[in-house]
Amino acid sequence: MANENGIVDEERPVQHENGKVDRMTSKMKQLPPENLQKLDQKAVGVYTLVESVIPEVMQTNAILGLWGMGGAGKTTLAKLLFNKLSPKFEYSCFVSDAKLIDGKAEELRTRVKTHMHHRGQPMSLADVEGEWKQIQEKKLILVLDDVANEHDVQILNDIARESCVDESRYIVTSRHESLLNKLDDVCIYQVPLLDGESAESLFMSYAFPGRREPSSTLRPYVDQVVQKCEGLPLTLEILGKYLGRNNDEKTWKHTLQGLAEAEKLTGDEKLWAQLKLSYDSLDHKEKEMFLDVAAFFVESQYTLREAKCAWDILYEDTLEHWQNLLDLSLVYRVDDHRTLKMHHQLKALGRRIALTSGIGGKASRIWKPQAAFKLLNSPQQPETIGDDVEEIVTLRIDWSRGPDFAAQDDEVIWKNLRRMKELQYLDCSSKIELNEDSEFPPGLVLLSWRGVVTELPFDPALHDSLVVFKLDASRGQGKSNVRGLDYLPHNFGLLSSLRILELTRCSFDSLPDSFGQLCKLRRLKIADCDKLMTLPETFGKLSKLEYLEINCHKMHALPVSFGKLSHLEELFLHHCSFQIVPDTFCNLLRLRVLEMRHCGKLSTLPKKIGHLSSLQRFMISHCKTLRTLSENFGPFSSLTFLAIMYCDQLEKFPESLPSKLKEVKLYISGCPQIEKLPEALGRLVALDHLKVRLVCRLKALPESFGHLVALNHLEIDDCSRLEKLPESFGHMMSLNHLEIKRCHRIEILPESFGQLSGLAHLKIDDCSKLNALPESFGTLSSLEHLEIDDCNELETLPESFGQLLSLTHLRIRDCSKLRSLPDSFGGLVSLRTFEICDCYSLKAMPESFGNLPALKYLEISTCFNLVKLSLGNLKALKHLHITDCSVLQKLADSLERLRALKNLSISKCFKLDSLPELPESLERLVVEWVPLNNIPECIQRLPNLRTLELKALPFLTRVPEWLPNVTPPVEQQSIFRVQEGKFIMEVKPQAPEQPAKEEMPAHERSDIEWRLRVLEISDMQAFYQLKYGYKGLVTGKYDMAMDMVRAKNYEQALVHLNALLHMPQFLAKSIEFEESDDHKYTLRDINIVKRLMAGDPKVCELMKDFGSTDLSELIFTKAKEAYDSAMAKLEAHDPQGAFDQLDSLISLFQELNLMDLLEDYQYEEFLTEERARVTKLLV
Repeated sequence: MANENGIVDEERPVQHENGKVDRMTSKMKQLPPENLQKLDQKAVGVYTLVESVIPEVMQTNAILGLWGMGGAGKTTLAKLLFNKLSPKFEYSCFVSDAKLIDGKAEELRTRVKTHMHHRGQPMSLADVEGEWKQIQEKKLILVLDDVANEHDVQILNDIARESCVDESRYIVTSRHESLLNKLDDVCIYQVPLLDGESAESLFMSYAFPGRREPSSTLRPYVDQVVQKCEGLPLTLEILGKYLGRNNDEKTWKHTLQGLAEAEKLTGDEKLWAQLKLSYDSLDHKEKEMFLDVAAFFVESQYTLREAKCAWDILYEDTLEHWQNLLDLSLVYRVDDHRTLKMHHQLKALGRRIALTSGIGGKASRIWKPQAAFKLLNSPQQPETIGDDVEEIVTLRIDWSRGPDFAAQDDEVIWKNLRRMKELQYLDCSSKIELNEDSEFPPGLVLLSWRGVVTELPFDPALHDSLVVFKLDASRGQGKSNVRGLDYLPHNFGLLSSLRILELTRCSFDSLPDSFGQLCKLRRLKIADCDKLMTLPETFGKLSKLEYLEINCHKMHALPVSFGKLSHLEELFLHHCSFQIVPDTFCNLLRLRVLEMRHCGKLSTLPKKIGHLSSLQRFMISHCKTLRTLSENFGPFSSLTFLAIMYCDQLEKFPESLPSKLKEVKLYISGCPQIEKLPEALGRLVALDHLKVRLVCRLKALPESFGHLVALNHLEIDDCSRLEKLPESFGHMMSLNHLEIKRCHRIEILPESFGQLSGLAHLKIDDCSKLNALPESFGTLSSLEHLEIDDCNELETLPESFGQLLSLTHLRIRDCSKLRSLPDSFGGLVSLRTFEICDCYSLKAMPESFGNLPALKYLEISTCFNLVKLSLGNLKALKHLHITDCSVLQKLADSLERLRALKNLSISKCFKLDSLPELPESLERLVVEWVPLNNIPECIQRLPNLRTLELKALPFLTRVPEWLPNVTPPVEQQSIFRVQEGKFIMEVKPQAPEQPAKEEMPAHERSDIEWRLRVLEISDMQAFYQLKYGYKGLVTGKYDMAMDMVRAKNYEQALVHLNALLHMPQFLAKSIEFEESDDHKYTLRDINIVKRLMAGDPKVCELMKDFGSTDLSELIFTKAKEAYDSAMAKLEAHDPQGAFDQLDSLISLFQELNLMDLLEDYQYEEFLTEERARVTKLLV
């Protein structure tokens, strides 16, 4: 972990603020943190800043803005802060070079999500998006480095506002103080330059490492150099490392002269002149590599591995030259598979040099699209480039934005390309057509071409030079008459220096025999070449090949020579059509990674596949015809990861498993033959991670399951026939994370469950028959995060629940029969966030609820029967959200005593006609869909209120004068910002239409009184307001009906649906409801609910998966699933099964009067046509 200075130290576990050692991060050998930023340990000059800045970050301000000139150490300081603070936050994210996103909000949000970590471990984008609301409710530390535009500022403001946790912290670095001033709740800290002592210490650590002292002749120069660096960390580092390699007095004197010359300049020009002193010390090859990085590789998708391959041809001794650049800190240290990085000031310096490094002071490298367009598309070269382009070394053509394609002249472009005799790197993404008349410059080392390709022209001069070749032969827009690349040249194998090759979206159906002559090829990717069927037998001659990826859906066979790829380490076979792989496959003794995905015709694996002794990671996914796995799985001596996913026809899981297996994921979808997992599973004593999902006939886990003593993470998902967990379940003492989802037959958890002493995260979701938690549940002493969702038979929680002393986050959702919380609930002394939603039977909170000392976030939503809410003395509560509590009539007077409350939101509480006195700490108040008669005067007196939001207050009759531009009733959203005690409207609503007042006839009054009761409207005045301003109640009433259906409370659902039949004639007289679709659909829904009440098996089967979707969406989804199933049967040569599937579905929908719904989705005609087509096949 990070030591006291923020440097990575993997020996120390994380200690949280409550004094406990985190169980996840204490297992450092298994789960080292991957979120910590790499730092040079010699950057000691900034450590004192960390100690002085941390208190400001952790106090009142949510956002810390670090401002200063380029090279001042803003990024270093941000990294040190991040490394030191991130162990105290559950979620963390560090986004480097935010300014590269060009102000595109969606790109920045995506980068934030793709860089998100949970407890130091990276999260997938899908997981982040699925858990985004949960992340907003947890402590997050987010760093945006080098922000340069207002879009980034706005995004950060939005993220901070969306957070439900005040303890989240955000750090932003920028060279522009004016941008940082636009952030909410920001503390701006100008990063100071180092003082004399710190500057000298930093310089000495680089120039004389190991606490060496300079000689007596150099000592005077040290003081002068440090003084002229003026405390700028970047300059001190670069010059320190440069001078540390040169101990002769002449070099030091020359450096001082250069620094003196730089003093004549200002700003960035001065900094670049100082940094250039180090660049000038490089030899010619190292200078060229530095310029390659700055002007071509940085800010691109090229990896260090690809750059090194090019440099091996161009400069030789690549490793030595690269190490020199690293030693001088001119580039950042990255792994070979990562993209190249350097300090943005060094990049700017390199690009400035590249603009004048050609003959006659002309540019040698082009990276801007506009410059490339002018250079290539005009017969007369622009003055900035000059007529002579022969010195151009690197060229990036990306005309996807900016240049005018209509003015493109391919002939002129190719003419100018051929003139670039020194061109080494060409990256082209444009509509330039590549054909037989095209001609590349002869010395190309790296070529990437994305565009229209009909033929590959290769000058013999390229045979010895081209090292990296990436071809994406898409046709391009507007050129649909082009046939595409339908063959590779027969002499393609003469590219004898080629090491990396990628072929994408080509139209050829085979590779030439000469392909096997690519004797130096190390990495090969062939993707989306939809006509490629086979590989040549010479393919096995690629003896240096280390990485191979094939994604071609017509590839029906691998050559026998495949097993001769003796250096192959990583193999990815995706969307291929072969039925078997050759037995020689097992000769790939260096293979470490094997992935086979969507190989839909694969039926079996080689019997000796277990002989792949080096294999560490094996994934097989969506191979729907795979029936058996080799029983010879045990010999996998190096295997640590195994994933078997969505193999629909798999009949049996192997009995023998490799003993070293540490992580296994089982995603077996729709396999009716698999009914059990092997007992050998319990012998995997090193197993750390296990997922069992969609094993649809699994009734029980093996009794040996409890022997998985090292198991840390377990997910059991969609095992619909699993009836119980083994009694030995509680023996898994290392289990930290457990999810049990969609296991519809589990009624109770074993009593040994409480013995899971290491369990910190538990999620129980959609276990529809779970009716109780064991009394031992309260002994889960380490449990911190608990989610119970969609357990509709759960009526109560055990009394021991209050003994969960470590519980910090609790969410209970969709537990429709949960009547009450235990009296011991107030014993949850660590509980910080609590959400309880869609618990329709809950009537009150326990008296002890108000005693929760740590509760900061409380959300109560869709608890229709909640009558009483006692908040007691929740002294730590900061966020309170109450929504859809339709019978809640009053908030507790104790609300005023909640001295920490900052955010209060009340919505859709239809009987709450007044608010109590509010606490002075309140900063944000939201009131919507509440029948208030007036705005409480106490709001005006709240000294800390910043935002007031009012929406849909139809009964409001009076608005105080201190709320400007509002007239009752309030229908649209009105947002007020409070500045110096004045309420200033941010969004001015449109004035609602005021219809002519109508008197209601007396004979109608008695007729509707009972309907008003059904509508839950208390009086005629309220009804009259609803008549014109409350039309949204129709949608709300339907939602309530659907909630009752989900809760299987069909009687109450009928009450709401019947109310809908009468509601529209009052709410909008212009609607002829009896002739409208709404009336028809309401009658349809009533019919369905009545059949559910009667236990109609067909309807019950249809509705069994009714979750959060709309009823119409569910029906459409069911229709699509049935169609997909029918088509699968048809592909499996079972037309009768396909017909039965379609006919049964259509008959049921006709019987339930649902065909009109399918017609709305334009699906009804499609289904009936498909049934007719299948009928013809049967005939």
